[in-house]
Amino acid sequence: MKLHCRDLAPGGHLASLHWMEQNNVLAGMIRNSQNNDVPTWIGLSDIHKEGTFLWNDGSASDFMFWAEDEPSHKNPKEKCVHAFLNNSLYWNDASCNLKLTFLCSYKLVRPSCH
Repeated sequence: MKLHCRDLAPGGHLASLHWMEQNNVLAGMIRNSQNNDVPTWIGLSDIHKEGTFLWNDGSASDFMFWAEDEPSHKNPKEKCVHAFLNNSLYWNDASCNLKLTFLCSYKLVRPSCH
């Protein structure tokens, strides 16, 4: 999924969320595009250090919106994070091998005018 995002656009990566408004926008996108509440990968994981969640784009982990009792680490393979709708968009740690939809993000480049 991360590699697919890179293939879509230069600098592409799984989405990182840094404030509640972004979380709400993602919730709306999931509702509108899927017509149901489909779990969606975001770019947060603790692959590098257990319990230390980092965004795959290198940005600060300054906002978290975990579901109740999450992250649970019920399974040692729960290294990646997906978002799911339950009135609001909450986050859950899960095995990175699950086949889920995913949201990519990339910077838009303004064409230069000469």
